[in-house]
Amino acid sequence: MHHSDDPEDLRDWLLSQHDSFGRGTLFFDAFARQLILRGVPADRMTLHMRQLNPGLRARSFHWSRDSGGAIEVKRGHGVEKHEDYIHSPVRDIFEGGDTNKVIERRLDRHKDPKDYPVLLDLKHQGYVHYLMLPVPLWILGPAALSIATRHTDGFSQRHLDILESSLKAFGTALELQETRRLARTLLDTYVGHDAGERILRGSILRGDSEAVHAVLFYCDLRNFTPLSESKPLPHVIELLDRYFETVGKCLTDAGGEILKFIGDGILAIFPCPEGHTYHCTACKQALGAAQAAQAAMAKRRKEEDDFDLTCGIALHVGDVRFGNVGTTDRLDFTVIGPAVNMVTRIEPFSKKTKDRIVVSADFAERESDVNYRSLGKFPLKGIGDWKEILTTESASAAD
Repeated sequence: MHHSDDPEDLRDWLLSQHDSFGRGTLFFDAFARQLILRGVPADRMTLHMRQLNPGLRARSFHWSRDSGGAIEVKRGHGVEKHEDYIHSPVRDIFEGGDTNKVIERRLDRHKDPKDYPVLLDLKHQGYVHYLMLPVPLWILGPAALSIATRHTDGFSQRHLDILESSLKAFGTALELQETRRLARTLLDTYVGHDAGERILRGSILRGDSEAVHAVLFYCDLRNFTPLSESKPLPHVIELLDRYFETVGKCLTDAGGEILKFIGDGILAIFPCPEGHTYHCTACKQALGAAQAAQAAMAKRRKEEDDFDLTCGIALHVGDVRFGNVGTTDRLDFTVIGPAVNMVTRIEPFSKKTKDRIVVSADFAERESDVNYRSLGKFPLKGIGDWKEILTTESASAAD
């Protein structure tokens, strides 16, 4: 099917199709093929976008006519220090400050293009005309779009007009996709995946909450106050990050979701519907995460001289309310309920155990495949009845 050469036709397609593709690679591949249908002799295209993401500095899409599609390449933080980036046209688009700058090179007319090393590589691959254009994006600054052809005549003025006239529409469609992605990334990062999904589905009013039955996991660092008083603050923060990363990975690998970092503590849940089978699964996952976390902490203490941190972990199962609390213009998505109070109150008793893991009687009743030893019944602050606290190991040893 042959499409019109009218630039407005391509702009209309871009604005109507931005939400039709689940992945950016599919959208980029479709855009490249729309250009070809309009006579633009694209043989290779790339798109580079900065990211607001704790794990990524940038994302790139790479497409070629012969590849059958586009691929995504993720760039970690620090990529901006690499020689490939420093001497690339991407850097000039990202950091040049000129949002109208177009980098154009006729590779067949340069004996040895030296300003950007990538151009020499492309020339050796048979490309004759190269363009890099800024794509206007409001949130993260311009993206960088490159297009190259092996056609002996290169890109004509008509091809350039089609490209340049489509950039704003392409940027708008891309911005909509990236804004949704950014919102999801930031919500996942700061409130957790499940809470983020609830917020995106519209749970945003103060007081909105939902009853959740779950296993609660609470981990607290030992001797943090003297540590923070005796070490330089940057070093303390770096140690905290290593501790959070160690325990957090064990939690997420086991299927848990971190809800909060409370000072030097971690509160997480393993949701489970009512019912013995679900309880057993969630309890096994939570106990496995606790044991894996203590093993990982011990491994770091053995391998890293400056990592002398220990922690206690408590497990409990019960009902909580999951939702929004706070002021009208500053909300927190959190869990509230007696079960939260319970798990935080029993954690200090982990000092009495060798493996630094304690569980409530409610938890032990539901995960009955494990041999527990009772530490006794104790009055807990703010909780009326005396509660039995148990541990999974046989020998008592204080921290």
